[in-house]
Amino acid sequence: MNKSYYPKLAASNLKKNKQVYLPYMIACTAAITMFFILQSLAKNACQLSMRGGNSLISILNFGTRVIAIFSVILLFYTNSFLIKRRKKEIGLYNILGMEKKHLAFMMTYETLFTYGICISIGLIIGMILNKLMFLLLLRILQFDVHLKFHISLSAIVNTAILFMFIFLAMLVFNLLQIHLAKPVELLSADKSGEKEPKGKLISTILGIVLLAGGYAIALFTEEPISAIPLFFVAILLVITGTYLLFTTGSIAFLKRLKRNKKYYYKTEHFISTSSMIYRMKQNAVGLASICILSTAVLLILSTTVSVYGGMNDILKTRFPREVAITLENPTEEAKENLNNILNENYATYQVEPKDITAYPCAFFAATKENDAGNKLNLSNDEAPDTSLYCGIYMFSLADYNKLTGKNISLAPNEALICMADGNYSQKTINLNRDVYKNVGDCSDFPDIDPSYSSYMDLYYIVLPDAAQILAYDQIYNENPGKTALDEQYEFNIVGKKQNVHDFSVALFDTLNGTDGIFIECREESKESFFATFGSLLFIGIFLGALFLGATVLIIYYKQISEGFDDRERYALMEKVGLSKDEIKKTIHNQILKVFFLPLVMAIIHIVFAFKMMVRLLSLLCLTNVTVFFLCTVITIVIFGVIYSIVYGLTAKTYYKIVE
Repeated sequence: MNKSYYPKLAASNLKKNKQVYLPYMIACTAAITMFFILQSLAKNACQLSMRGGNSLISILNFGTRVIAIFSVILLFYTNSFLIKRRKKEIGLYNILGMEKKHLAFMMTYETLFTYGICISIGLIIGMILNKLMFLLLLRILQFDVHLKFHISLSAIVNTAILFMFIFLAMLVFNLLQIHLAKPVELLSADKSGEKEPKGKLISTILGIVLLAGGYAIALFTEEPISAIPLFFVAILLVITGTYLLFTTGSIAFLKRLKRNKKYYYKTEHFISTSSMIYRMKQNAVGLASICILSTAVLLILSTTVSVYGGMNDILKTRFPREVAITLENPTEEAKENLNNILNENYATYQVEPKDITAYPCAFFAATKENDAGNKLNLSNDEAPDTSLYCGIYMFSLADYNKLTGKNISLAPNEALICMADGNYSQKTINLNRDVYKNVGDCSDFPDIDPSYSSYMDLYYIVLPDAAQILAYDQIYNENPGKTALDEQYEFNIVGKKQNVHDFSVALFDTLNGTDGIFIECREESKESFFATFGSLLFIGIFLGALFLGATVLIIYYKQISEGFDDRERYALMEKVGLSKDEIKKTIHNQILKVFFLPLVMAIIHIVFAFKMMVRLLSLLCLTNVTVFFLCTVITIVIFGVIYSIVYGLTAKTYYKIVE
């Protein structure tokens, strides 16, 4: 056989099967474009010169890995639809005299053409959109960071190599299927229905149990730190439970409809119901995949948008004052030097401090030894349960009286105690086996900070004498030479916006890394926060678009696959007297029965996951639940509209195929 025949035949096959190949090639092209853009941005070394640049690069690199993994899954999944539709055609070639090796040559050329078209168009679109995405990223960051734009040659090479291996793996997979199948099996591949799965009751119960387990973890996990590992456990349980319930529960539902004679024995019902039961196992896997992808889109977009939209709330929660300076074991000389640096920068940047608080204190990480929370162990040792972690701020009575204007006296075994998020209700507190009686509340201390209480309990304790606090500090920090409590300086800044920003950055650069000084500035951290959360939003938009595209693609292939399977059946029904209007009504009835089930199930997943997501977002200091709720609702509404549009378009495609 002439070797030039294979590429001509391959090109002809792609053209004839454009209805199934075109969406597949669009998906491949989109995945290539997205991967290339993120690779190109991540390899822009100039980004490292900005504050938060390392976080930005790390998140972009993470995004490229996610897209690479998901591209493998998506393309293999859609490839399974393609090869199923092509088996009859390939079997016919085999019957007409083409050997398996000839078929392999033909399919190799098809793969080469598909890869060549997709990689060329994908890289060209990627290069065109790269500049636009770069500007979008700068817009999201909200800073004039002067990042230089360039197209990375290594990004082009990496993209080409990655998708070359993906296409090669799919080709090998397809060739194995053709090689192992007999010609008769290939000819009848599109006629092979799915058998109803056995053990439906056991699988259904297991699916319910797994789903309930995932929901229970989401609802009853209270500690945010504990929620991190449990979140992934809940995801695994919900995904497994969803697949089991769609596979078995959908069949049980359809059989229940079949037993309902008033419903089943109607023209538009019995045809569609019987048809779906016949191949429900394959259908249910597609529906479950749509449900999981829809849930992923809703979660990713709602969380990243809410975090970015609530950035100012996060900054104010994380940094209650614009500047916070801790001077460890201060001497009079160190205090004087710090004041000189502050005064010099006030004058240089023409700003003034306000709401100034300065007080000695000590901070300790601790673990709770009982559920009541009144027995604490001051230690850096790792707790067996992350929910037992807590923090303690200690102040001397003299400093407390000075700052509050009170004149309280305490016995050596007495203390004033409060929690960052409320009153301390226990009558005593045990600190490293030293028992103190709780004789009052110290919540009127001027610098109670509730921000950290969102992810761990935070105690504020006033002890009678500073020497008692120093004794704990010397043991806790293994620093017997410590002679004074740490000095805490906190204040806001008044001045022009740019001056406040420049002052914060200059002060941070001057004091950060200085021995014995720890400094935090809201304005200085703002760039890093926007670099981190802005890049998360950027990746969220990318992944949301990718998952949404995958959802649409799976829906499309599901509809055309069923359309080809049902075409002969409906043609036969038309011959025996079923009108076109009745056929159309039956088609819509069939699609509506299960089409919106994944969306409803995805929304249920989001409802149960909402509480856990609030806990996780509190770790990022996003305590404004209203912002997250509104973002989630808006995301669901927009996604529902898009989903409905996809339904309308795919229903028309299904009807055209059946006609």
